[in-house]
Amino acid sequence: MSLSPLNFPSLPRELQGFVVKWLHDAEAQRFFRGNKYTKTLIEKRGIFPGYIAEIKIRIGQSSDNDFAVFVDVYPRHFRGDSSDKQQWLLNFNQFDSLAKSKTLWTALTRIPVYRCLSIDADEEELGAVDLDSFVEFLTFYRPACPLFAQIRRLHIDGEPEVIKVLLPHLHLSSIEKISVRLPFARIDTLVFQTYWTEILSRSHRDCPYVLVILLDEQTPWTMIDIESNARHFEFNCDLLELLETALNEILQKGIPSRDPNVTAQIRNYLSEADCGEMKCVHEKLLNLIVKNPGTKQVEIGALSASELAQFHYLHRQSSFKYYAKTLVSNAGVRVWLNERDTAEARVHYFIQTRDQREIVIVLFVDQKLDAPDPAVDVNVVWIPRF
Repeated sequence: MSLSPLNFPSLPRELQGFVVKWLHDAEAQRFFRGNKYTKTLIEKRGIFPGYIAEIKIRIGQSSDNDFAVFVDVYPRHFRGDSSDKQQWLLNFNQFDSLAKSKTLWTALTRIPVYRCLSIDADEEELGAVDLDSFVEFLTFYRPACPLFAQIRRLHIDGEPEVIKVLLPHLHLSSIEKISVRLPFARIDTLVFQTYWTEILSRSHRDCPYVLVILLDEQTPWTMIDIESNARHFEFNCDLLELLETALNEILQKGIPSRDPNVTAQIRNYLSEADCGEMKCVHEKLLNLIVKNPGTKQVEIGALSASELAQFHYLHRQSSFKYYAKTLVSNAGVRVWLNERDTAEARVHYFIQTRDQREIVIVLFVDQKLDAPDPAVDVNVVWIPRF
């Protein structure tokens, strides 16, 4: 005798409240998009899809002006619909946050696959944040360590003082890629170095892929004295002038690492309104590399299959398309999900000799007209030869 599938939303509310804790995980996920009451019940129970695209921790103010931690959980196939995600609100100074926290971390530790953890501490909301209360909150409502041991990508955006308080409580042990965006247009270089030292001195020193967003006063070699076992550094520059400065510095001084086998990259999508047309950007950057002593332009055949494969891997990993797929909470980059290189793309290959050792350089420039604002995609990659 076959059994009919459970029609949970049609049950009386009293029965729903009893049955909800006996639902299988797949059933809970299926019924989550029911009516508002059903959704609330299942949120309290916790839904456990087998794959989480992103967990976003935001620190800000709740509706009653109390400081709180917001935990947003995005499923694998998040479509931009707020009903697809769960949101948990944990107030700093409310007793019921303890029960909510235990329920949340217990629920999340049952999920086998996580892709990204993003931390957002908006400085506009945190002007009066009580760091002592925040430390007390983290001490008593400690997140579950096994959960964060599974996170592969870490994205940090926000106020350094708050982030530095939060990081020691997360016990991130297996991060493969870390990116940090500071809420400043300009920052003192010593403060910049201190912040990065704090981040990488934790369990992130062995993180293989480090993405650094350079500000007005920083260049790639700002990172040279910061201890890191990274295998690859990616540098983002928002303006063409900053990108040219960074390119010149690495061409003249080398990759900013004491490990001679580390690869490096400068990548960004420059606004065409700020930098001019792709043709002008392409000519500027090409001339900078061609005129650099010890650098010669070569054909694609001069590169090995593994060198080309490494370039294509780094090209994909640094694309806005990859960024949109991994940081699904960022609605602004969702328009890049269908990004692809165009027929207008220009790619050049070079060999630079430094200290009797060869380094492959690849320059890629493309025009992305499908973006909300036309952009010039610039990617320069350095791959040392063994």
